[in-house]
Amino acid sequence: MSVARPKPAERRNHYRLSTNAKLRLREASLTDEPAGSLANDPVEAFEALSSAAARFRKEASPAGRVFVDKLMATLDALVGQASQTGGGASEWCPALVLEVNLSAGGVGFLWSQRIPEGTHLEVEFTIECDQTAVPFRLDSRVARCRPAAEGFDLGLEFVEMAAPSQQRLVRLLFDLQRQHLRRRAD
Repeated sequence: MSVARPKPAERRNHYRLSTNAKLRLREASLTDEPAGSLANDPVEAFEALSSAAARFRKEASPAGRVFVDKLMATLDALVGQASQTGGGASEWCPALVLEVNLSAGGVGFLWSQRIPEGTHLEVEFTIECDQTAVPFRLDSRVARCRPAAEGFDLGLEFVEMAAPSQQRLVRLLFDLQRQHLRRRAD
């Protein structure tokens, strides 16, 4: 399955990579959670706590670091489960494993139905090789939707991304890039 490459004028200034992701979408207007509400969004709450833990970890003793790491691993598993079962899950489309073109600015993939450009969506995805169960849940806008051989080439641009989400996504992209470069070197 191949995705049409965007023209140079359409490319963003972010590193992009192709990988498999478990992904689901829903219309942004269908969300019953107020934007930025940590009480209603376990993913957003985890990211805020993760940032605080990273700051605390720098000043902790070795035993404290081990404790923080174990605590965050436990929370990661719990939040991963909660994000799949709670918070209006019936409004989400079924989760699909797709080949995606991912960057810090957006994600592209083949989709079965046409979605008008400019439509605001909430996208949730987990990278298959990622060590965390916590998905990325980001607001996005349909930047392109073009007919392709099998469905539509859909491009989503992330909008109003919280700093912890952006930092976690950039870290993931760098980790995946390093893995890719190591495989090429072997």
